[in-house]
Amino acid sequence: MSANQRNQKLVREYKNLDVAWEMWFHMVVELKFFSDINPDITVKHFPASPEAFTDKKVIDVAIPRSMPTYTALKFLDERALRPAMLPELLCWREEHPERLGNCLVVALGAEWEGLHPCVFGRESYLGLCLSYRAFHKGNWDSRYTLAAVEK
Repeated sequence: MSANQRNQKLVREYKNLDVAWEMWFHMVVELKFFSDINPDITVKHFPASPEAFTDKKVIDVAIPRSMPTYTALKFLDERALRPAMLPELLCWREEHPERLGNCLVVALGAEWEGLHPCVFGRESYLGLCLSYRAFHKGNWDSRYTLAAVEK
């Protein structure tokens, strides 16, 4: 069973998207899926959305050049993709263990106070952090990949 299928099952069992999302998020924290989680990444700051609980596969898309957020969103749209939300980013982390040693994957479909959640992996460290494009001269650069889902 894929991570997305499991999450859909949670929603069906609890008949409440918010409760299922909160339970799953707390499971991620308690099972220590990450070495570190930014304390501002909470279910309150990133509420559940029905779109984020689909059975569609979450992929990561390389950024060919430095680009602002609106261009990155257009880049995904031209490929019939939408940006992933936080639950989908967590599914990506779960379904791609081979990629975790060296990654920087951002979910542009989720935002809190101008910050986007991202998975940052370097050797044995794996963090769930918040990233803001202004740290990179206003653009997402080729170090990032975009977590995305087919429309």
